Amino acid sequence: VVTRNDQHATMVCDALNAGSHVVVTKPWAVNVAEAETMITTAFASMQAEPAEITEETVSGAVYGDEHIIYQEIADSLANVKPYPVTPADALGVSRILEAIKISSKEDRVVNL
Repeated sequence: VVTRNDQHATMVCDALNAGSHVVVTKPWAVNVAEAETMITTAFASMQAEPAEITEETVSGAVYGDEHIIYQEIADSLANVKPYPVTPADALGVSRILEAIKISSKEDRVVNL
């Protein structure tokens, strides 16, 4: 969630209640009450218990997309296969970052 600080709590809780994964910029809360609300909402919306997630990750039963990306980068550095990001992908990132900047500054949704 990249928006004005006073909107973080509402947007984070809405996204969590919708079943989304959430990353929020700092400061992620403007007061203790908002922080507690976000934490309570996050725990209430969890799909699995933290211990279960940790056990699956440590045991190797589950790897997220970041593991795949890191492995692809390692393979490309070892010349095993091509780098996983194309120039077109890199240009797409700059468009996304610009949209985030505009959205935050103008307090509106920016379509890509």
